[in-house]
Amino acid sequence: MTIAKIRKWDKSIRDIVIRSATRRSYCIQSTTKPVVQKSGPGAAVRTGRCGVRGTEVPSTAPKPPTEPMTADQLIRAAVPAMEAYAADHNGYADMTVEALRKYDPSITGITIVRATRDTYCVESGAGADQYHRNGPDEANAPGPCPAGG
Repeated sequence: MTIAKIRKWDKSIRDIVIRSATRRSYCIQSTTKPVVQKSGPGAAVRTGRCGVRGTEVPSTAPKPPTEPMTADQLIRAAVPAMEAYAADHNGYADMTVEALRKYDPSITGITIVRATRDTYCVESGAGADQYHRNGPDEANAPGPCPAGG
């Protein structure tokens, strides 16, 4: 895991440093004050630097959107969970929506059409609002997952 790889999915990420990253765990720390850190994937955000127990920082979860999300947005919202799954399971094989919800309980409205060790295809929506993502390297595109991979 590197900042460059994280920014591949969210270019707005800044003011953090990765202190450690293995197949099963990581610690990300802020570079601004007050310093906070997250040792993941299951730990809470805590005060202090990586390696310090610190006090749990209360969640400031974003408010649910007032308007329904589009198929394109639903897929984009699921990408961080898909990448976390791949990091923890050495690839995307056997990835399910239920497994992704362990990383982000709000994931909804996507279907995993195909998931191998190195690639996946997910889709969302129907008709004119149907999108797919042939991941991890391709961007979201209109329509269903291509047949055959």
